[in-house]
Amino acid sequence: MKRERVYTEVMSSRFATYAFLVFLALTLLVSFASFAYAQTDEELRSTVRAAILSDPRSASMSEAEIDAMVEALSGQAAEQGVTASDITWQPQQSEFPATSKGEPTSCAYPTLLCSLNEAFGLSGSSILLPTALGVVSALLLAVVAMMIEHHRKERFSAQRA
Repeated sequence: MKRERVYTEVMSSRFATYAFLVFLALTLLVSFASFAYAQTDEELRSTVRAAILSDPRSASMSEAEIDAMVEALSGQAAEQGVTASDITWQPQQSEFPATSKGEPTSCAYPTLLCSLNEAFGLSGSSILLPTALGVVSALLLAVVAMMIEHHRKERFSAQRA
């Protein structure tokens, strides 16, 4: 009986610790998200203002008209999910030239690794990302195996008691 009470106390203290950590993480997430949103909103306004002022037709507008136009346009942009980087984005030349299907790609690794790279939609001969995905997958499998083993031990000890 005393053993069960100790186990219950330990589990309740663990639950309280986990609940506190989850609460702390959510609080930090919300605070950082609101800070990032405030920065993004101001950045959007300044980008819209710069775009308006770069137009020669804005020279005849008063400051109040420009402010009203900035507020209206940035409000509409925010509603549609447009960011400042969307406004200032310019297409750039790709670092890797497009290759045709028949043209072999240059890959310094075995064909299997290059094929996996291409299958995941990655370009270039770097195998860092596929390797990282493999390592993370192996770690996930190890965690799942440990959870199953822990569950089996608890179930076995419960049946013995």
